[in-house]
Amino acid sequence: MRTKKGVSVLVSYVMLVVFVLVAAIISYQWLKTYVPREKTECVEGLSVFIKDAVFNITNRKLSINASNNGRFDVAGYFIYGSNKAGDENPSTNLAGYLNKSYGENVGNAVVVSLGYNDLKTGKEWKAVFDIPSSLGEIKKIRIVPVRFEEENKRIKLVSCTNVAIKSDVTQVS
Repeated sequence: MRTKKGVSVLVSYVMLVVFVLVAAIISYQWLKTYVPREKTECVEGLSVFIKDAVFNITNRKLSINASNNGRFDVAGYFIYGSNKAGDENPSTNLAGYLNKSYGENVGNAVVVSLGYNDLKTGKEWKAVFDIPSSLGEIKKIRIVPVRFEEENKRIKLVSCTNVAIKSDVTQVS
């Protein structure tokens, strides 16, 4: 008398492997729809200009006057600073130190109003940042504009790294 227990165990292992493979394929196809196929980029002709950037050593406030001198409206900007005058790529994010009366900090960006590109062409704006002493004296800044763009009926915040601008910061006391 032979029993067929070995065959049923083997069949159960094969079914388990097939089930896991099918579940993995279905999950992969579903998750693939959440990844954008092309990188969303800003429109050409976008430009911002830093009129002046002043760091007050006494009260530790960084004041920036800038304007949108491009052909399209922007929503806000990423702002990075450095305490080294020769730093060509400031990388310390300063958006978290924004004085709240000058906008909102959204995802490490300074945005004037959510969902809208409210920094219109030709419009000037001012922002003040309360810089902690742990960052030292800010001597250089880099601003990267951001826009809200619609893609596949979704509004996305897009970083315009191709038009990033840098500026030296004037020190006053």
